[in-house]
Amino acid sequence: MTVFWTVAALFVAGALLLVLPPLWAATEPGAPRPWRLSLAIALGLPLVSAAGYLWLGHPEVLQPLVRPDAAETMREGVTPERIRRLATGLVERLKREPHDARGWVMLARSYTALGRYRDAVTAYGRAAELLPGDAGVLADQADALAAAQGRRLGGGPVRLVQQALDADPRHPKALALAGSAAFEAHDYAGACGYWTRAIAVLPPGSPMARSVAGSLHEAQRLEKADNRRP
Repeated sequence: MTVFWTVAALFVAGALLLVLPPLWAATEPGAPRPWRLSLAIALGLPLVSAAGYLWLGHPEVLQPLVRPDAAETMREGVTPERIRRLATGLVERLKREPHDARGWVMLARSYTALGRYRDAVTAYGRAAELLPGDAGVLADQADALAAAQGRRLGGGPVRLVQQALDADPRHPKALALAGSAAFEAHDYAGACGYWTRAIAVLPPGSPMARSVAGSLHEAQRLEKADNRRP
């Protein structure tokens, strides 16, 4: 169990709330809503998270949530081509409605699923301009930027994470990412601090809390090992 599952679960829950309404809104007027695609996304997002976990193979450190070809792991009906069409429709709609912040978030998530991380970062940036101080958008932008720079959280991503924490010091994903950035930098004491704070805002005994606790235990073990060195 790792902090990956914490963020993956939060990502899935948030994505379902943010993805489906804009997906329906992007449907041409008079056309039936894409219920099969909506259901496939609802079922497929957890599969993407699981596939990402298996592919990453480094449970101690949170990494970006999806692989470029992760959409292929979704159920029938959700293919890269369908997501590309959705993204194209969103781009056209956002030309007409450039102030639709949630539309930019949906576009960013579509680009992330396609492995177009730089484009996702740009779309999240537009959403962040329209939703200043939104910790969730900032944390997602940090995650996409980390993916774009080789799954590393140092530099720009960690600065975005700090902005997210400045906006909401109790934001679970931002705390999880901050802990992972500290772990990545071998700052195990810092990782312990962030993950301890994350556990404090998660429901006691929940799967997410247990996941973060597992990562916290690993960081504590490594911190102790460092302290024993001469």
